[in-house]
Amino acid sequence: MLLYSRTNENIQPDSDYMMSGNKISMKTPDPNHDFEMIKQQLDKIATDFTNH
Repeated sequence: MLLYSRTNENIQPDSDYMMSGNKISMKTPDPNHDFEMIKQQLDKIATDFTNH
């Protein structure tokens, strides 16, 4: 998994791929929130990644 900090660009990496049977993900959590919201974003990314 690759995590990129969200920027002001119009296109943000947010994709999942399968390569040779391995899941590859690119996600962009938004750091412009308080810590609790960032934690929720990261928890959701981790849950989504491990449940597929």
